[in-house]
Amino acid sequence: MLSSIETKLLISHYSQTGKRLMAKCRMLLQENEELGKVITSGRTAKLEGEIAAQKQLVQEMKGNQSGKIWDSSKLI
Repeated sequence: MLSSIETKLLISHYSQTGKRLMAKCRMLLQENEELGKVITSGRTAKLEGEIAAQKQLVQEMKGNQSGKIWDSSKLI
């Protein structure tokens, strides 16, 4: 096991290992941000589709209700 001082020296941002680790961390952070955007845009698209379907259903229901009102007014 490395002591904490040895570990700090090994991972120092001045060492080659430290530079590689920092570069890897930056790359992973960028990938996470990109994946987050993809996930968010996918959810948004799904929700927009659901909203459109609900709006269509509401319009159909309104049409059905107006037809029923029309039919009942013919009976009177």
